[in-house]
Amino acid sequence: MEINTESKINNILVIRTRGEIDMYSVKELKEILENSLNDGVTKFIINVQDSDYIDSSGFALLMSFNSKLMRKGTKLRIVLHPSKSMLFQHFGVNHTIHLFHIEELAVESFF
Repeated sequence: MEINTESKINNILVIRTRGEIDMYSVKELKEILENSLNDGVTKFIINVQDSDYIDSSGFALLMSFNSKLMRKGTKLRIVLHPSKSMLFQHFGVNHTIHLFHIEELAVESFF
């Protein structure tokens, strides 16, 4: 998996993934999320539009990290291709995490 990060205004971090998010690569994503949270970032957007596969360990990371953010009064935003929406609904992610199809809308949702 390839991961790129970009800081936006108002303490928003956009993380873009490419490739598979699975039990072999989820550790790298977790480290970026945890380190950023420890550095004071409070608003996270993960763009998985270019990730062709997310396994249960990837979903577990998203759910557990969102729980941490909720305790801080915010929620994770995920940007995904519309064809992946059903998969996120299957895991129930759409009930606790804000899902978007356009990254700019995810950024605007923090304002």
